[in-house]
Amino acid sequence: MRIRDGGSNPLAYPYMATMTPQVFRAALRELGMTQLRAAEFLRVLPTTVNRWARGTRKIPGPVMTALECLRERRALENHAQKLQMTSTSTVSSTASPPTETYRRRDNRLPKS
Repeated sequence: MRIRDGGSNPLAYPYMATMTPQVFRAALRELGMTQLRAAEFLRVLPTTVNRWARGTRKIPGPVMTALECLRERRALENHAQKLQMTSTSTVSSTASPPTETYRRRDNRLPKS
């Protein structure tokens, strides 16, 4: 059983692909994250994130995976929010139910 394909197809095993400092910086920019915020998110020291961004340290595979997961999560949240906005705007455009049906009923006898 072969574990690697000789490097001819880097997408065959994405966990073996490496992230370049340029791609790392672009990912942070796309996510709107500073290096300090990225350090908090990844639970590493800010100097480590700075070294990854400058290319003095190799970026570990789990960092690439974590940033990709965060990007996908934000995309899904935006999509869900758009769907919610669409469904609420559809409901609000129809006739709204009378407010009297939602008021608390007073079953007491009138005062004499």
